[in-house]
Amino acid sequence: MFKRSGTNNNDNDYAGTSGSGNNFNVSEVIDDTDHKSDREVEKYMPPHRRESRKNYSPPRQRNYSPPRQRNYSSPRQRNYSQPRQRDYSSPRQRNYLQPTQRNYSPPPRQGNYLSPRQRDYSPPRQRNYLQPTQRNYPPQSPRQGNIFSFSELTHKGSDKIIFITNGEEIKNSAWKRVLRKKNPLNQNDVRIFVSSALSATDSQVDYGAEELVTELGNPDGLKKLREIINFRSMSCDAGLDKRVLSFQYVVLPLLGVLTRTTITECTLENYVHAIFMVVYTNLDSFLYDGVMKMLETLVQRNSLVDNCISVEDLLSEEPYSFIPTSLGIFFLVIVRLLTELLYRVKEATINETMCNIARDLQRLKVDYQQSIEQQPSPTSTDPLINNLETRKLFFEILEKEMNIMNKMLPIIEKTSKRLNSKLQLREKAIANVFYDPPGELSNNGRRHDNDFERISEISIIPTKEEVMCDRQPFLPSSLPNAPHFLPDGMERLFDTQFRLLREDMLNVIRSGISNFITALINDWSSSNKNRELKNIQEKGGRFRYDNTSDLQVYTGIQFVDIVCNRRKGFSCTLRFTPLNVRSARNLEGRIEYWRKCKKLQVGSLVTLLLPNRDIIQAQSNNFVNGNVNNSDLYSLYFGVVVTRKEKDLADYDHATIGINFIDSSIYPIALDEILNRDKITKKSLEKRFMLESTGVYLETYIHTLKTLQSANPSLLPFEKYLAPDLDDLNKESEIEVDNPFYTRAPEFQFDLSVLCKNKEQSLKLNVADASTHDEVAINVANYSKLDETQAKALIFALTREIALIEGPPGTGKTVVGVEIMKVLLAKENRRTKIGPILTICFTNHALDQFLEHLLDENIKNIVRLGARTKS
Repeated sequence: MFKRSGTNNNDNDYAGTSGSGNNFNVSEVIDDTDHKSDREVEKYMPPHRRESRKNYSPPRQRNYSPPRQRNYSSPRQRNYSQPRQRDYSSPRQRNYLQPTQRNYSPPPRQGNYLSPRQRDYSPPRQRNYLQPTQRNYPPQSPRQGNIFSFSELTHKGSDKIIFITNGEEIKNSAWKRVLRKKNPLNQNDVRIFVSSALSATDSQVDYGAEELVTELGNPDGLKKLREIINFRSMSCDAGLDKRVLSFQYVVLPLLGVLTRTTITECTLENYVHAIFMVVYTNLDSFLYDGVMKMLETLVQRNSLVDNCISVEDLLSEEPYSFIPTSLGIFFLVIVRLLTELLYRVKEATINETMCNIARDLQRLKVDYQQSIEQQPSPTSTDPLINNLETRKLFFEILEKEMNIMNKMLPIIEKTSKRLNSKLQLREKAIANVFYDPPGELSNNGRRHDNDFERISEISIIPTKEEVMCDRQPFLPSSLPNAPHFLPDGMERLFDTQFRLLREDMLNVIRSGISNFITALINDWSSSNKNRELKNIQEKGGRFRYDNTSDLQVYTGIQFVDIVCNRRKGFSCTLRFTPLNVRSARNLEGRIEYWRKCKKLQVGSLVTLLLPNRDIIQAQSNNFVNGNVNNSDLYSLYFGVVVTRKEKDLADYDHATIGINFIDSSIYPIALDEILNRDKITKKSLEKRFMLESTGVYLETYIHTLKTLQSANPSLLPFEKYLAPDLDDLNKESEIEVDNPFYTRAPEFQFDLSVLCKNKEQSLKLNVADASTHDEVAINVANYSKLDETQAKALIFALTREIALIEGPPGTGKTVVGVEIMKVLLAKENRRTKIGPILTICFTNHALDQFLEHLLDENIKNIVRLGARTKS
């Protein structure tokens, strides 16, 4: 009998059984052992279970024994033998072995079969500055052929025009080793630093540009940057000389690092500013005596060749080097670096060296343009030499950016000429209109402590002297030829808009405070007391003046705490007499009232009036003589509400509010009062008021005013239309509207087939050819859902950089706007840089309706800003 494994059998038992001469049948052994096992189990079963098993025993033999012979003996040989050879043997060689060889075999140039570990880690040991593997960093050569397209040239900074394209990629962290090197740097070190920094700041790769800014902006990094900028020598024929920096292959990439958008737009402003200050402090030695001299040398040669080494030899020695393809790139990068310096360093606008660099750059640009136009070379690979359309686009972009740079510099001759012309044109207007310029320009001197010539120096929050000043503020007119101390242009437009908008906010506040203080003085000096004003002084309430305006007055002001918050700064917690809310019957009603009302909202401007006790006590004598000035009675402190809790405001005994005061001199007063809280009496809190002009909400003004203060007028688009120079225009001529800038790219055409009902219909719009616009409008009307006037409006908008479409309700203005969006966002028209598109509507409902129309047209890449949407 065959014994189961697991019993105390030995190998001889199995051998003796199989070699005894008896026939050994596997099925019989299985059946027999199964039956034995069943009999052993039956010993422990109750009688009724044994009887049931006897009934089912014969079926088990009939059902399980024969099928087991049929299914597992012959079928196993028939079904699984041959298919295994057919399915898994031959196909495996064909499908799985070859890809494995392709993925793990070494590069063809090595000619051996090393393990993946050896292939991955041997290159870094041979060269410390190369990437560990080439497969993750493919060459970026396709970018090189497109750097003169419209999208690449108009992209900010140097991201699209300076990058590593040849040889192996350099480690994006290799710059750290160079910055930490204690020995003096040589050209190879600087080349490694620049190439690695270009990779680290490449906007296409998610590298840590902030880490580079932090390391380069700290004292040790700035010291190394000065060493690079003040390198002992710079040459156009440096070759591989370690003592000389190559202008083409090292210095230009360095300028590209400085103009990377990941650096110029980095949020670590202090580090970025320190980096550019190093460049600015070495303006003469580095930019004027070094970069501009080398640029002039290349322009005279009209070539980028380094006479000491060829490009092939350079790449064989230093495969991660940057190789420029056109001299035009030098001009574009230098202009963008100078513009960034002028934007960040205010004194750079009056620096004589900066003006000289700008003049030399303009002269060299003209020489370079003339040289490539007069001496074209058929063998040159420079796109600016052999492609007329590309050359035209490049110099148009370069001229535009140079104009922006020049506007940031004071061109004395041009400004004097414009001012003299303005004075002649406005001579009659000034004779008939009272003109009192701001600040020191006024013949009467400054009006108050917040009266300045430059709007960037004006505090948006008013001062006490400004509010109590009797002289009228300087409010320029936006009409042509109106008196103004600035010539026509964006700077004058910003100045006018800032002063008018700020006065719109300040006038209500100034009038309310002045009228309230005057009413208090009159009431104190009069024997007939104003009952309404007396009630306001005791309990607070609404003070009305001029029959149309009002001021909310809060009384019993007391300092109870000073809070310091990382985001909000210092703020004072004030306690005041709670308002009498007639509509509220209980505390819950008062809380609901403050939840709904617009008083003391976060961001609201308030004014604290603290009395001068000595003058008020002596008011009876002074009022007789009339010697008291309104500004002597009260000290004014302006602040902004930063903390507001409805429950604290609804308290029956004392309401509290958190105020951030602009004038820091209020905090010692508050601290002294908090420390001597036990000495405060009800009488000491009399005649202390907090005023709020409910008709003015500071938040609606302050962000626009700050933008007008900080914006650079030279960088604002559409200056030609928003602030034209009237001296340059004839009286009878009109300003011609140009085509959109992105449509000036070579061979640009709008594909309008997206508008057609039949999607296979081909319809193009050549923006540059104005003679075909009417015909295209007719075709659009025939093939799309637009009528003729709507089609003309669409063509009108697509072919002009600024357009106005107007019409009565129901004429299809929204429909035209949606169709314009479809054209601009069509896949066929995205080859150039169009977008992002900003859509602004007068109401939230109008915006929601327009966006719903876009969603109906399957335009879903939308981000809606703002709240109160019901869509």
